[in-house]
Amino acid sequence: EEAITAVASTLAIFDEDETYPVWGFGVKYGGKTQSCFQCGPDSEVTGVDGILKAYRNVMKGPIVMSSPTDITGVINHAASTAKRALSTAIENQRLAYTILLILTDGSVENVNEMMNCLGAASSAPLSIIIIGIGKADFGAMKFLDEFTVQDSRDICQFIEFETYRRNNSAFTRATLEEIPEQIVGFFLSENIPPSPDYEKLFYAAEIDEADHVEGSVDLSISKRKSNKLMILDAKKDAFKIQVPPRVTPGTHFEVESPFTGNILKLVIPYGVPVGGTFVVNG
Repeated sequence: EEAITAVASTLAIFDEDETYPVWGFGVKYGGKTQSCFQCGPDSEVTGVDGILKAYRNVMKGPIVMSSPTDITGVINHAASTAKRALSTAIENQRLAYTILLILTDGSVENVNEMMNCLGAASSAPLSIIIIGIGKADFGAMKFLDEFTVQDSRDICQFIEFETYRRNNSAFTRATLEEIPEQIVGFFLSENIPPSPDYEKLFYAAEIDEADHVEGSVDLSISKRKSNKLMILDAKKDAFKIQVPPRVTPGTHFEVESPFTGNILKLVIPYGVPVGGTFVVNG
């Protein structure tokens, strides 16, 4: 539940109405293995509390955890859902993009099947974040994170929760790091112009040295807009900024330093494409 709370709270900034479908996998119910099933009676729940309630209700039921870990059913379902959501959004002159969060305490065994699944899902407006819980051998998950199927988008990211359990800001960065680039990459590949609401995705992440102390994860994300630019990484006295659509090289902008709080006046360097990043000192 700690991992669910931490990650869901982070990703909630990407969702307007904070309603989410919650699916389960890898259990036996009534003697049959369920590779993808709805958690609870509702197709969507509200907020992090709703996610936790759906999880608890399922865990109280007459289910048995099973192995091996098979997440292909959940990914295929998410890809289909993501495509339908985008189609519906376009009809209403909007855009939609889906982030699938998978929490698992085991690693996949059929790597080839997973690679084929990810390759097929890469055509959907979808990003996948897999969080490994516990101390299992996640070697196969790490391989999938680093591997990209030929002629497909990189949509999968794997993070071991234990690695970041006592480092809040690092966990935040690791969770969000690849998502903006994947969103931009998908819509550019489909020749779909960005929605006016796209700027809502770009918030400055506050990096506080006090986060680097022992204790449970307590994420802090600031929803203050940073001139449509997103601070992706902040280490020591430097940080990265990602360029969103419609912002061209040579554009002047202001951004708040995550270290000092001072307003920095900068210029987008020439040669940095939309979705690209550049480093700022200070």
